[in-house]
Parts: sequence; structure tokens; C-alpha cells
Amino acid sequence: MKLYLISNIQQTNDDSNLVTCKLLTDACEVRGIEYEILDPATVNPLKVQLQPGDGLYRIVTAHYNGAAELEYMLVNPQVATFLNNPLSLGDRRDATMYAKLNIAAPKTVNYVPSDRKVLLEVVEELGGFPVILKAMGGSHGVGVMRLDSPESLFSVSDFARHGGSELLLKEYCNVRSSARLIVLGDKVIDSIEYSAPKGDFRSNEGTSPNVSPRRFDAEVEQLAVHATNAQGLEFGGVDIMLTDDGPKVAEVNFPCFFPRCQMLTGTDIAGQMVDYLRKKSERIMDQQ
Repeated sequence: MKLYLISNIQQTNDDSNLVTCKLLTDACEVRGIEYEILDPATVNPLKVQLQPGDGLYRIVTAHYNGAAELEYMLVNPQVATFLNNPLSLGDRRDATMYAKLNIAAPKTVNYVPSDRKVLLEVVEELGGFPVILKAMGGSHGVGVMRLDSPESLFSVSDFARHGGSELLLKEYCNVRSSARLIVLGDKVIDSIEYSAPKGDFRSNEGTSPNVSPRRFDAEVEQLAVHATNAQGLEFGGVDIMLTDDGPKVAEVNFPCFFPRCQMLTGTDIAGQMVDYLRKKSERIMDQQ
């Protein structure tokens, strides 16, 4: 297996992708696995030819120019990925799907109606104010806003919509803390807990959040695995809110910034990822 990593190596100020890339390439070197880094900004996608049994993982987010499109061009059933269905790379942000599958999650509406009367009716269906408005594309809590009144909802949503942001509404949950669980295959291989800083409702706020290693009970771990598999994924970073009403899935992140867990707990997540793809590659080659 040769492992191809989609990463924006030209942007040296993007520490998260650089750290992720180094952990994965180090894991490859320890195991004697050949790898190649593909930067969507500089690679000619028509010259990249993956062979049966090669591996592929997109480190950089889909919002980075061309990353998701390059992944889509390269994925096929003979390439080892963390996708259950390699030919289905649709948008996995459909939080309403969880309710359909009886996965505990906050009530969510995937768009924000511009009609103010209808918008207030939606808020009531979500449990009333406060409500969470999220502008897609951010990370570490950026774009997650708690709105406590119709006035704040109208003004903020108008501003975000005018700026072209993709918006969704969620019910507000009284979150004590939140869990990040790393799922690989059918099990949780590592986990940490986030606690909101004083004066903020977001537990995963900023680049230096309050975080500590923690193993969670079977209910939380099974919820994380179920949510990941429901997205058609074999790997993901699952954010679960620990609320007064029990655990609720906030989102499944793919790709995810697993280095925070690995560097905090010492678990060799990158190595396990590479091993998983290598075994999947071997199964693919056995079927040739």
C-alpha cells in the first residue's frame, strides 16, 4: 500500500494540518509504508494515478480550495479509505439524520427561514429561546452563537445570511461538558473531555480549550460508534454533549484533528489509522 494524504502543505501557518500530516507520515515511516502528500493547490489531479490497494486520507478540511473535489476524483472501490461507501462523498452535516435513526442529538433545522414569523415558529419547535445559530465552516466554536431573543436572532441571521454563510438552527442544551471520541471501525480508541471556560457556553472554544483525558461509559461510546457508522464512516472524531438530559451527538468530524487526543493521552491514533488502512488494503488485494 502507498498512502496518499491530501494536505495543504504550502500553507505553513496552518499548524493543525501540519501536525496531523507529520503524525501520519511518521507512522508510515515506522511501518515502512510509502506515502505521498497531495496539495490541492499545486497538484495536477489528472496525473495522480492511485493503484488498487493504495490508501487515501484527506487531512485538510473540505473547505480548503479543491480538497474535497480532489478526494472525490481519486476515490474508488479499490482504494483503501475510511468510507463505507467510497462512491458516496456527500455532505455529512445533515444533523437531522440522527433523529431519523434514533440517535440522541439536539433538534436541528438545516436552514434558517428568512420569513420572521416562520422563523419564530421554528424556534418554538426547537424549544424556544435561547437557541443556537451555527454558521458552517468554522472550528473550535467559531460560528456557534447563542441567541436569547427574537431581536438578536433576526439581526445576527440577517448579517450571516448577507455574508453568504450556510446556517442551521439547533435547540439549546444545558451542556455540563463535552466529549471528543475518536472512533475507528467499530470501537472508540481514544477520548478526551472539554469543559467550557468561565463566561462562555462553548466547551470547545478557542485554540487552547480546557481539555483532559477521559474514558466514557458504554452508553457514550456506543453512541459515538453508531453516529460514525450512520455517516458511512469507519473513522471520525465525534463530539458528544454531556447534558442534563443525557449524552447528545453534536457532530461527527471527518477528517478530524486527532492530534489533540494523541498528544494528550499518548495513544498512537495515527499508527492505528495507518494499520487499519493497510489491513483494508490487503483485503482489497485479496479480492483481485
